[in-house]
Amino acid sequence: MHKNRFADAVRFYEQLFARDPERVAKFRVGYRSEAAAAAAMAAAGRGVDPPSESERLPLRRKALAWLRADFRDWERHQRTYGTRVKASVHRAMTGWLTNPHFHSVRSPDRLANLPPDERQEWLKFWTDARRLHRQTTTPELAPPPRPK
Repeated sequence: MHKNRFADAVRFYEQLFARDPERVAKFRVGYRSEAAAAAAMAAAGRGVDPPSESERLPLRRKALAWLRADFRDWERHQRTYGTRVKASVHRAMTGWLTNPHFHSVRSPDRLANLPPDERQEWLKFWTDARRLHRQTTTPELAPPPRPK
């Protein structure tokens, strides 16, 4: 993604995940989150080779599917290990809630431009991410910066 080739990065991740499904399961490494960030940026029309308008909805769907899959794993991790992993879960949620790559699918003004059904799906996802973020907040962990 460092060369602003977001659509290419999405294709790379898709091939990687198809070739090595075990890599996808390593949610703590963040492969799906990185893939979701690339998909969100491509869907927003960013990068050196932005996708057509008709290709953007499938990219946003991929981003949401990858984030939801990671979210389920983080949530399960939290339920299984409790306080021992609180800080890790909190960092993951903070990352999603503040990552500028997700601005186009997190910001209320940008979400307002999406079709109603898709907007609701994203709103639910971000509500769930904020809930898990709050659940893993401890006094020694500072709150995340407010998203733009």
